[in-house]
Amino acid sequence: MRAERISAGSGALRVHLAPNGLDHPRIGFAIPKSVGGAVVRNTVRRRLRAALQPRRPELDGFDVVVRVRAEAAGQAFAELDADLGRCLERALPAARARARRAAADADGAEGRRLADNGTITSSGPRRTPAPSPV
Repeated sequence: MRAERISAGSGALRVHLAPNGLDHPRIGFAIPKSVGGAVVRNTVRRRLRAALQPRRPELDGFDVVVRVRAEAAGQAFAELDADLGRCLERALPAARARARRAAADADGAEGRRLADNGTITSSGPRRTPAPSPV
């Protein structure tokens, strides 16, 4: 899953996105103690949750982890919201493109199989060679 992850950072935040194969997002926060005590960390978490709420529909199908740095404790909601918006506008297009490529690769692999000798053969319709002129 780590190889499929896309990340982008802005200000005090870094957002990691990875496809989850579900029709809804799974969202988590990584807020270290360097941000502050429990009250401060929970305040930052609530602000980030509120900033993510209107963006949830565009995150469907992704696991989202928001990593927070210590500077986030001193930021107002508007600054956190702006940083989060910049992170998502950088990471989402790349994550969607990677998910589309992975789906296309998986669809293309369905028609192929591995032969006994290790070569890949197609299980699709076979073309017969044209008869040679005599």
